[in-house]
Amino acid sequence: MDTIIPTGDEVLSALSLHEEEWRSKVHLLCPPAETFRKVLDKGKTLEAAQAAGVPIPQTCVLTNQDGLGATLEGFRFPAIVKPADKGRETTLRLRYLEDRDALDKLMASHFRSGDAWMLQEFVPGHGVGIEVLMHDDEPVATFQHRRLKEYPVAGGVAARCLGETPDPELLDHSLRLLRALGWEGVAMVEFRQDPDTGRTALMEINGRYWGSIALPLQCGVEFPWYEWQLAHGETPEPKRYAPGRRMRWLAGDVLRLPEAAAAAVGREYPARRAAADFGTFVWDFVSPRTRDALWSWRDPLPALEDLGRAIRQVSAQIWNKVARRVLPWRWYAALRPIMRLGAVGVVRYAALGLRSKPQAPDAETIRAARSVVFVCHGNIIRSAFAAAWLERIVAERGNASGITIRSAGLCAEDGNPAHPDARAAAERLGISLEAHRAQRLDHEIVQQADLIFIMDRLHRVRMQQQFPEAARRTYLLGTLHPDGRFARDGQQIRDPYGEGMEAVTKCLEGLRPCVEALAGIGAAKSGGAQ
Repeated sequence: MDTIIPTGDEVLSALSLHEEEWRSKVHLLCPPAETFRKVLDKGKTLEAAQAAGVPIPQTCVLTNQDGLGATLEGFRFPAIVKPADKGRETTLRLRYLEDRDALDKLMASHFRSGDAWMLQEFVPGHGVGIEVLMHDDEPVATFQHRRLKEYPVAGGVAARCLGETPDPELLDHSLRLLRALGWEGVAMVEFRQDPDTGRTALMEINGRYWGSIALPLQCGVEFPWYEWQLAHGETPEPKRYAPGRRMRWLAGDVLRLPEAAAAAVGREYPARRAAADFGTFVWDFVSPRTRDALWSWRDPLPALEDLGRAIRQVSAQIWNKVARRVLPWRWYAALRPIMRLGAVGVVRYAALGLRSKPQAPDAETIRAARSVVFVCHGNIIRSAFAAAWLERIVAERGNASGITIRSAGLCAEDGNPAHPDARAAAERLGISLEAHRAQRLDHEIVQQADLIFIMDRLHRVRMQQQFPEAARRTYLLGTLHPDGRFARDGQQIRDPYGEGMEAVTKCLEGLRPCVEALAGIGAAKSGGAQ
């Protein structure tokens, strides 16, 4: 291996940590870290654009709700909000906001102190990408695509796009901006262009290979090959391409269909456009001018896997909407996490319910254990309390250093505090969860654990899917209850999340004897504490 081509913003960020070492060993096909960081930081990108005379939308950066009124004075809605730093991992990528109330609700639910978010006015029209390979301040190859469909509907990635001859004005804006940044390598400079007013505004720069790279490749503009040639001292000979070819990302088109239909029903999206979307969805299967972004007869698996994920996601969305309308809330809440297991997971879940009752670990296994992990869904109620209660028992017996006790969640968000109801219920039982912070279960935690205690069958299936190597060390905590309290429910300790203080208190009171039984068996070795 002598060449590395980054294809994601998070990859650029990771490689920058040891950039000198990488460049001493391989051809690293991206600009120096100090250059591409200006692209990852959207604020710096816009500053450079403004200095180069490239038009930008009205923009402000938000860090918290304090002083928001002064920051937004004169700001025009609708708007979009997105992370100011593209190199930072976040579940919120881009969101369309109709008004200030929508922004306030989003900040209350998603924004964390210290995170920077960029708010930009929404520019109507089409997204246009100018794709360039720069070398020694000159363009080696250029291409332009226009987004015909985006997913999500309000704006996002290209689900359908059209190859065009580069617009001279947009190409000039792009080259001036890339030269101002000292850019070397590939980049896609993204604009928004309103056909009704002729207004153009810069959205961002993708300083690595972009999602619609298949379109220029299908048109014969082989950006990765040209970049490889430059790195190895060869001279590329880019081909002229014929505009008019379309590319369709089928999975994105599938995901977009129900969203466009729902938006049309809610009068948030023109019904005629939603109908046209469906028409082009069907037409693209037979049109000779449209090619799929991923499909290849020689290598069909990536396209099939991508489409399968999209179909499962759409099916889950439809099931959720139907179930929410027709089922009682308690039934819906119980079924929802099961359905998220996927088809194979649901079969496994059902099979577990038909088997004989789950077995508890034998006394010898418990006594030999030096590391115990309690696992639940979010690590904010059940597993957090179980670990804290066992730690208290072990400490009271004077041998706290003899065993490692941890808790984790299969779907936990790292750093989340314990649930308020769990903190209050635990305090009534003499335990403080104020210092607890959730952590997601990972392979390192699993490998270090001698015993893993889960709470229900749902966890058993997820453990089989994610950590099959831990099967022989994983048990339901409810099997240890001295009075068999959970036997009727398959030894499951159900999740009380969202059911109020009384349900949480009842859950923790039922869980406590299980932990005490575990500690009692461990302490029986040679009459000492373990």
